Amino acid sequence: MVLYDACTQEKLTHHNPWKKSPQPIKKVRTVSMISIRSLILCTILLVISLEVKAWHPDDHSRITSLSLESQTDRLLDQQIAYVPLQHFLDRAAAPLGIAPTPLAFALYFGVDPAIPLDLPDSTEQKSGSASARNILIFHVNDPDDGRDATLYARTADGNVQQDAAGRPVPLYDHLFFMGGPETQAYRHMEKPPVSCSRLESTWGYPFGELGMASDQAQRYFTLSRLARAVESPYWEWRFLACAVHYLQDLAQPYHATQMSSHGHYFWRALRVWLMTPHVSLRKSVAQLMQNSHQWYESYVASHSTLVMQGLTDDTRAEAWLVALRGETTDVFPWDTPEAPVRAYAKTIRDASNRIAPDLLTSVYWMSNAQLLSAYPFDYRRDPPDTFLRTRRDLHFMQGESTLFAVTTEAFARAARATRTLVQAALRN
Repeated sequence: MVLYDACTQEKLTHHNPWKKSPQPIKKVRTVSMISIRSLILCTILLVISLEVKAWHPDDHSRITSLSLESQTDRLLDQQIAYVPLQHFLDRAAAPLGIAPTPLAFALYFGVDPAIPLDLPDSTEQKSGSASARNILIFHVNDPDDGRDATLYARTADGNVQQDAAGRPVPLYDHLFFMGGPETQAYRHMEKPPVSCSRLESTWGYPFGELGMASDQAQRYFTLSRLARAVESPYWEWRFLACAVHYLQDLAQPYHATQMSSHGHYFWRALRVWLMTPHVSLRKSVAQLMQNSHQWYESYVASHSTLVMQGLTDDTRAEAWLVALRGETTDVFPWDTPEAPVRAYAKTIRDASNRIAPDLLTSVYWMSNAQLLSAYPFDYRRDPPDTFLRTRRDLHFMQGESTLFAVTTEAFARAARATRTLVQAALRN
């Protein structure tokens, strides 16, 4: 308890420059010296280990299900027989230029060969078929199955390549600036290039784009088109579900920024590190980042579940479901025929990046001392409401209001992206 007593929220608030004249979060963060100094210092702290999922495990399916409620195209409800991946490979191996084996496909696509890519949902396994709508709902979580979590170059037999010193060879050059090869962060997140007009949300090294979520969305969409061309309809929709997953990832603001550059978290991590010298500063930053990310996902999932079960009348959380159940779609960029999904994904990324600082600030001011410590928050074990700050001051109230508003915007964007991509698949 020494750590928590020494780092109580009251003490943190006492030293905060907002205390004398608090202002709305948007206005305060724009010229904060804390943020400017942290941008400079964090350039040396970007090698960070993360367990990354954009939404709570249930939320990808929930987003997909609710966002498609308004879609009545009869093709979405036609039953499609389940077939293993081999059905697709037997037809598509030649166009892909690979051998018709799961190992060859895993190497071609750069995923872990140890992860089976064609496990059926229990409903599919029982009935032998599913509608296109349900294939999307069942399998939108597929990219979180571990396939993207060991990003190493591999030999022809699937083993990890090693360099002259016996170290495993990463698959991409900049992996260590976003989690490293042992997490799925690099493929499920994407930071825009540094922009002088949005330094707080775009700062990070390298200064260009980092991550490849938009590329992943395009790759799976391309596979979906190929599956249609070779008459493998089950895999047409299952690959499309994977493409939808990455668009939904990018709609979550935590996945569109390098949050280690966020001033409040950096200086809090510095305080934690000074009080726990056996933990490196880099790990302190990483732990607070992961706590913030996981707590937010867990908090949103918990409150949206309560609304769906009729156990709360919180109109702010009800607004999340209204946003998901909309009917609108975005304009799909068919004018970039080589990679329309990639171009579309980047627009989602940039919109999420713009609201990320507001969300991070909100979560910070809602967090209690334990969540802002070396304690490893785990959504599978820790009820999110028990980590709320007990002092309901102006900072907390502003933070809570902003969190609900930003989440409504993020859910609406994820739902529009889902409908837009599904409509693009149906129309073309």
